[in-house]
Amino acid sequence: GIVQAEEQAFVVNETAGFLQRPLAGSGIRVEAGQPLAELVSPDLDFETRLVHAQLEQAQALRRKALDEGASDLRPIDSHIAAVQAQVEQLERRRASLVPRAPHRGLWIAPNLEDFQQAWLGKGTALGQVINPETFFFLAVVSQRDAARLFAEPPRAVAVRLRGQAETALDIRQVMVIPAQQDRLPSAALGWLGGGEVAVDTQDSQGTRAAEPFFEVRLKLDADPGIPVFHGRSGQARFEFQPEPLLEQGWRRLRQTLQRRFRL
Repeated sequence: GIVQAEEQAFVVNETAGFLQRPLAGSGIRVEAGQPLAELVSPDLDFETRLVHAQLEQAQALRRKALDEGASDLRPIDSHIAAVQAQVEQLERRRASLVPRAPHRGLWIAPNLEDFQQAWLGKGTALGQVINPETFFFLAVVSQRDAARLFAEPPRAVAVRLRGQAETALDIRQVMVIPAQQDRLPSAALGWLGGGEVAVDTQDSQGTRAAEPFFEVRLKLDADPGIPVFHGRSGQARFEFQPEPLLEQGWRRLRQTLQRRFRL
């Protein structure tokens, strides 16, 4: 499995443009709504000036019609309303050229400065905001082993992270996601990323598992006692009540038949 922050979000630019400059350095704490980067779009600037000119022209026509005593201003007013709606839409797009933090946390964007003055298409991932206050361990459990989790709650759960396996982390909550999945939460868990989960060799991202699995979310203690970082991998151990070998063998046989014959 892998450690993930309970509150995390990728930040993308909603409007295409050139990256003028980062406004926050990677690794610093940011608050919700804080500007993170500044983009510019000459095309959008030109379009905004053009629409503003159209609005001024329409308003001038209305003033002229009033001076001339026109009795029906509805066509002009309708046109002004349509142009004003365009202005508001363009202003929203201009405001989105300054992406902001969706929530408080650490701003992680180690490579953002490398793209300064580069053109970034709409939806480009600029970085990630991670709240380091609460973490959970997202464990990937095979269909075969998940049967025990659905049948009975484990009497003990321990999580050990790579590099500090001598320390078992305390678990505050165990939640089994009751839906099969095939996309790993991180490529680091699959074979291509050095992990132990078999992945589809046709998947270039290395996140599509060769077989469906279940996710188990283990909420970590607020003070785990060792450094816990978003993206750190490890293993979870679930301990159940002892079960006779005959029952174990019978369950494994049923699972094998179900997988092979889709029973």
